[in-house]
Amino acid sequence: MSSSLRIETRFRGKKVLRAFERAPEVMARNLQRGLSRGAEEVAREASRVAPKAFSTLTQSIKADRDTPFRYSVGPHVDYARAVEEGTGPGGNPPIQTLLDWIQVQRIEPDDPSMDARDLAYVIQDSIRRKGTPAQPYMAPTRDKMQSRVMQLIRDSAQAGLREAGLS
Repeated sequence: MSSSLRIETRFRGKKVLRAFERAPEVMARNLQRGLSRGAEEVAREASRVAPKAFSTLTQSIKADRDTPFRYSVGPHVDYARAVEEGTGPGGNPPIQTLLDWIQVQRIEPDDPSMDARDLAYVIQDSIRRKGTPAQPYMAPTRDKMQSRVMQLIRDSAQAGLREAGLS
């Protein structure tokens, strides 16, 4: 599973297909507007619900136009899939990354004889042995936003039909 979502539309309705034949620019402009808005709303929701240990992941979530009628929405960091799906044993995050995370999360060791570096090594060892849990943010966004995106596409098709004088 990729951590990106694909938003696209295919046109099957006779009325919409006829409108594309009669007024292709009008229909394309309206439908592209609806798809673009849907993709941007999905990107905002994914950013809102993504884990926020650092803002790098959330700030990397973008809506990219692949073709006139298809967008990909997702994060642009290498570790996004590992966050979404979790990891199995064997990971080895850098100690400095863990130290930064400990500081941002304001985690204090339970044992007073440990400092942050000791805690980072304990966390690193745990990740190496057990992996990390999944923290889904893209799949729940897809589920939540699917009906909203479909409504935006239907509304934009209707706007195109009205503008083309075919509604």
